[in-house]
Amino acid sequence: MKNAAQLEWKDRIITTFFILRYLLYISIPASLFFFYVWQNVSYQQLNREVRKLSAKKEELIKKNDDLKIGIAEYTSAERIEGLYRKTYNYLPISVGSRIVTITLPPEKTFQSLENEKQK
Repeated sequence: MKNAAQLEWKDRIITTFFILRYLLYISIPASLFFFYVWQNVSYQQLNREVRKLSAKKEELIKKNDDLKIGIAEYTSAERIEGLYRKTYNYLPISVGSRIVTITLPPEKTFQSLENEKQK
């Protein structure tokens, strides 16, 4: 009786071991498959978000350029002078009161001044 009980116990252990081994054989490829699917879904979501943000960036760059053009247009000397003439019924503008736009050359840097001193 003891011998039969020991064999039954050993058979259960062996059967359990085989079942666990086959579950492991199945679970590893299944885990890899689900990881692969999850990775691709995440990649597509991030890719979609990057495209959205790139489109928004382009839109904001265009809007910024339009605003810069608007600033240049509204601060032009001709426009301001025209508004003055319209507001004050075409009063003559003295030479001292005339609006003049001057473009300055780029500012020299400290390093370029040092280089000129050394020469």
